[in-house]
Amino acid sequence: MSESSREPAKDRMILPVTPQADTRARRFEHDVRRERNREYAVIIDNESGRVVGSRIRGERAIIQFTDEQLRSMYGRILSHNHPDGWRYPETDPRRQGAGFSDYDARMLADWGLAEIRAVTPAYLYRLRPPADPASHYFHSVLGASSWAIKDAVDRAFDMADQHLVSLVATGAIAPEAYDVLINHEAMLRLAQDWGVLYEREVLP
Repeated sequence: MSESSREPAKDRMILPVTPQADTRARRFEHDVRRERNREYAVIIDNESGRVVGSRIRGERAIIQFTDEQLRSMYGRILSHNHPDGWRYPETDPRRQGAGFSDYDARMLADWGLAEIRAVTPAYLYRLRPPADPASHYFHSVLGASSWAIKDAVDRAFDMADQHLVSLVATGAIAPEAYDVLINHEAMLRLAQDWGVLYEREVLP
């Protein structure tokens, strides 16, 4: 995904995801999970569970949001699909699809989302602010410069990269598995460092 010009996220508590918003997100994710050639996204109001605006149509590996769409994200849920995994055969680890990119993780803080979600051929990924933001580093970057947030996310990806490269070198994992695991391991590190809530749910 891609973003446009940025304004700092508002510095106040973000409510947990409501059941009605989760239900609406899952309906959308079921619809777009098997889309092979294009990313789609929706912004969902956390209280009502209703879609804000209309479904957003992207390209194969990018969604360009308007400034209005970005400003409407605060306290809401952003869900989208990652179709890239469908390019690979079922025996290839990359068929599972990769999780959150660095842009995805930055959007959670940059735009004060209640949750960002990504659905792939095999998984549903979810990333949310910590239950107690004031006690975590994540809270301090809300409203900070985009560069400060980018640096924190980049560090998590750099550490994950170093670890996985060593596993590939020793034969512990296949080189193809790196492409799937890099995003997942980086998010695990963000969860440890920031206290954000990260989940990877296996889909039937």
